[in-house]
Amino acid sequence: MEAQLVPVFACGLLAYLAMCPFLPPSLIFAIGSNAALYPYMAWTAVSTGTLAAVLAGGGLLWLLSRRWSRWHLRFILLLAWVFTAVPVLYVKLGFHFLPQSARYMVEMELALTLLVVFGIAPVIDRLPKTARVALAIALLWPAYLQVIHHRRFSKNAIQSVDVTGTIEYQVAKWVERNLPGWRVQAPGSIWQWLNTFSRVPQFAGGSFPTAPNVTQLRAAMQLNGIEQTAIPSIWYKAYGVDAVIVPGIDSPEFWRPHRAGHQFDGVFPVLWDERDTRIYAVPRPVRTLAHVIPRAVLVSRVPAEMSDTAQLEKYVAAMEAPAAPAATFAWLNDSRARIHAVCGSDDQVLSIQVTYHPGWKAKAGGRQVPISKDALGQIVLQPNRAGTFDIDPFTMVAWKPWFAGC
Repeated sequence: MEAQLVPVFACGLLAYLAMCPFLPPSLIFAIGSNAALYPYMAWTAVSTGTLAAVLAGGGLLWLLSRRWSRWHLRFILLLAWVFTAVPVLYVKLGFHFLPQSARYMVEMELALTLLVVFGIAPVIDRLPKTARVALAIALLWPAYLQVIHHRRFSKNAIQSVDVTGTIEYQVAKWVERNLPGWRVQAPGSIWQWLNTFSRVPQFAGGSFPTAPNVTQLRAAMQLNGIEQTAIPSIWYKAYGVDAVIVPGIDSPEFWRPHRAGHQFDGVFPVLWDERDTRIYAVPRPVRTLAHVIPRAVLVSRVPAEMSDTAQLEKYVAAMEAPAAPAATFAWLNDSRARIHAVCGSDDQVLSIQVTYHPGWKAKAGGRQVPISKDALGQIVLQPNRAGTFDIDPFTMVAWKPWFAGC
């Protein structure tokens, strides 16, 4: 088998390069970083021991099978060991070293099927033809049962549905028509479907484990279930959220992450109230994602608790000050925007309520504008001089490997 390692690793590397544009290293690192927010995914001392045990078990199987003549069977054995250990140790003992370990059951079934088939193949090959035919006929019975089970499951899962009658569709279309350009904090299943049915900007969209801003992700998770009404306003404003969708206990929304129901009644004005689902407006003087503020009020440390809002209050107060210089922000597409701002002095910066990434680039008058980030994980543009700035393009320049178009 050792002779096959080089081509096996080469195939694995080429396979990753082919799909790298969809799962770049930065996204893999984000998943590992965000896992710390979830108790069932966070790395602990038990994770270290679990990984060591799986590696030790694999090493033992490697030694025990080193004299096997069928290298492919040895490979399948080691593959089955890893893919079986990951979900079984998590489901049975609660041990894990990979995020969402229970989801590897599909890989486990595939590997165990290959192991059983190729493992008993040498025995079956020695049987007379009549015995092999009889065995094949006998094995049709469990295959028949599996087909019936899958067919029933598919019939229940694959059905024609009128999406216009769902709360997810109705909320998405109402927000798109009535709150154009507003950034929305959406819950549960509404969040998952919002950008399928509309182009509404979200505070936290996509898959939580792959979010590139861990500070924002932590805030979004805690704000969903928070019961205190004095805290959310400052956090939503700090992240440029214009509206919050909250389902009640009788809402058809599936997940219902807001445990307190309509806890923002009397705190935020209600814009929409149907099917026990309410949309609240977060009061903001100017609904823009660009703000000219003094450099000194930038959030410089990550708040340890949701109630630690001292820096946030200074930051938001500077954004909402009546004398704050004018700034506008307009999305042109998913990765490009236009910004207009007036800086009154060289100690003012542009706080852009968009998640920072090294790929963001900004130019004003043909000159590159320095970009950094604050403790909230949002973009800071530093013109370093007074004047009027038309920043176009403000664009995401993503790394694109040579093979991306293949």
